[in-house]
Amino acid sequence: MPPAVQESARSAWVTALTPCVEDEPQQTRVLHWNGRTWLDVTGPVDGLWASAVTGDGKGTVGVSGG
Repeated sequence: MPPAVQESARSAWVTALTPCVEDEPQQTRVLHWNGRTWLDVTGPVDGLWASAVTGDGKGTVGVSGG
């Protein structure tokens, strides 16, 4: 299961990897649930394999990994 954190019914964060495509490396994506839809809010996480995600309850998310 990918790293995830739920702050409320209208705020959840999850990390995911892009699908495997020949000759292209997978990339980490950060997604946010706003109560209606998932939004891709990926920031500067190039090359990061996420192992944890945390939210501060105010709209800020932290992602860590190797």
